[in-house]
Formats: sequence, structure tokens, C-alpha cells
Amino acid sequence: MSASLPPGLMGITDPRWGDPVQQGRELAQAGCRCVQLRAKSWSMKRLENAAHQLLLSLRQTQTLLIINDHIDIAKRVGADGVHLGQDDMGCHEARLRLGPNSVIGVSTHNLSEIDKAIADGANYVGFGPVFPTDTKTDTHLVQGVQQLRDAVAQSSIPVIAIGGITVANVQQVQAAGAFGWAVISDLFENGDPSAIVEKFSQSALSFRGTSE
Repeated sequence: MSASLPPGLMGITDPRWGDPVQQGRELAQAGCRCVQLRAKSWSMKRLENAAHQLLLSLRQTQTLLIINDHIDIAKRVGADGVHLGQDDMGCHEARLRLGPNSVIGVSTHNLSEIDKAIADGANYVGFGPVFPTDTKTDTHLVQGVQQLRDAVAQSSIPVIAIGGITVANVQQVQAAGAFGWAVISDLFENGDPSAIVEKFSQSALSFRGTSE
């Protein structure tokens, strides 16, 4: 199917806080229109089974399913797209495998990586980390809100802010012009993802109201 990336919250699953399939279902039921299935410690077979189960549920709510890293799984289950890191398969090859209608995102950490992702045919870039985060253990430096603003100004495709995004700071991300924001820990560490999705929605509406 042909899909387009919705603005706002991209909820990312994480096995540290429970079952990613159930997490994705809860996010979709709460109104999150894009879920990224991320379970880096899982085997390919387990992840593929989870992707298939989750996709069946998300189709009922018209929520996009993006698979983190694994292009072949995304293709086999018919997911809406894939999100790639800098060390994963290149975006150009992913496009050849998945076709023109798939949503392909690429994690970026500087302006040159954004330029390359655009040239390679990405639909969106994730940019960050905007704030400190302990969800990922890589060595990328915190970019900050000003760098996010510069990324948005340079990019001709949507920019999704990544890294340390919470209800408390998401309006800074909106003010920088981000198309959306990817969130993991703030959704699940308090045990009520539905309530947090609602808070993100309210914060976004409040920001739009004050900026009009």
C-alpha cells in the first residue's frame, strides 16, 4: 500500500518495558498514528512474528507500521516502511527492495548525513539526539534544539526529532519546526502509555494554539 508519514508522535516500542506488540496496540488505540517496531535484542524470527501480529492490529486503526533496521522483515510482512541507522543497509538499496510506495526513514546526526539521506531517496530523516537519552548507548553527541532548527531549515523532507523527547520538552521541538518526534522511554517508563500519548496530543494542540 502507499502510505504517507503522519505528523506528530512516532511511538517506538521497547522490550525493556514489556511486549512490543502490546505496546504498539496501546499506542494506536490511544491515537498514535505511526508506530515503529524496535526490538534490537530479538531474533529475526521472533521479530517477524511480532511484526505480523502488530500489523494486523494497526490496520484496524489506520496506523502506520515502521520496522526498525530490518528491510527484509518489512517487505515480507507488508509493513508500511522501515527506519534505517547509519550502519544499516543504504537507503538507495532499501528503496530498490521495498519499492516506491514504502516509507523510508534514516537516522541522521549532522547536516551532511541529512543531505545524503535526501539524495538517496529517504522520505524522512530522524535527527538527533536533540536531548540527552539513555535509551541508546551510541556515542553521538547531543545536538540540541538549535541544531534541530538548522536541520529543519536545510532539509527538503520531514524531520523527526529523536533523542530524549518528553512531554515536558516537546514544544521546544515543535518551535524548532520538526515535523514529528520519536519517543520511547517517556511513553512506557511510567506504565500508562495511553495517558502519555494524550499528553503529547494536548501539548501539540496547545502549541499550535499559541503560535497561530
